Amino acid sequence: MRFRIPGGVLAVVALVLGAQVTATASAPPAGPAVAVVPPMTHVTLNATQPWSTCTARAWASRPGGYRLYNDQLAGTPGKDCISTTGYNLTITTSAKPQDARVVFAPAEQYGEYYNIRDAASGLPLPVSWIRSHYLTNRYSCTGHAAGVWTCDATDAWFSTTQAAADLHGTYELVIVTRSSPARCRQVGRVVRLGRRRWRAAMWRTDGGAVGSWPLMWFCEVRQASGEQAIRIPAFLDYAVGRHWLPASAWLDSDNPMVECWHGCHGLTVANQVTLRRGPA
Repeated sequence: MRFRIPGGVLAVVALVLGAQVTATASAPPAGPAVAVVPPMTHVTLNATQPWSTCTARAWASRPGGYRLYNDQLAGTPGKDCISTTGYNLTITTSAKPQDARVVFAPAEQYGEYYNIRDAASGLPLPVSWIRSHYLTNRYSCTGHAAGVWTCDATDAWFSTTQAAADLHGTYELVIVTRSSPARCRQVGRVVRLGRRRWRAAMWRTDGGAVGSWPLMWFCEVRQASGEQAIRIPAFLDYAVGRHWLPASAWLDSDNPMVECWHGCHGLTVANQVTLRRGPA
């Protein structure tokens, strides 16, 4: 079963097909007002305006099509908080564990995330097109945090057709560059993509009332907190070659985030997306 849901957020860089358009973080100015977020609504920020929220699924947009999303998945809403001073996102509270589930997934996202269409991003696009072009996430996850978590350079969603891009995705791709101890150990086979080694696996994840879908999962073997250039076409080539993902699918959204089971206070993520014509 597929369904429409409220609240999706995208951290995006403006896209013009056939040309490279990127947005970069810049230092915040001194003393601008912090935006106030009404419940279940969003705010529009300038490039450096500070913003913070503890409201579940609240989101903010920035110039260039960026959106920042306080995604809370389980338990009582309103207990987990984020802040931002630009094209970044910091977790400012410690999440409490609930039933071994991901309870908190604050995100910077790019593209069409469920029923929120972002004209600035240019997504959805065919996987076949993405594989022959240059799509890179320049992602970092810094800070030290207790608990159980993964830093995902993307949590990307795919649909079987362009028309279905505003519905819950049919396929999911997760690329983990940093994690709390033991989250990535002894799972999947070790493969080399680019100059790095990754553990790769695929399974069907259970979304409860949403149903289940294939989840394609990659976790970096040698992890670091610094900025990395994650070239998405390499992972798509591998997934299509293993028959995990149809070559005819559409990429709906490219969503860097932190997946938090508990803890996570102090982690900061930042991302810049580049999409241009040329070799992957």
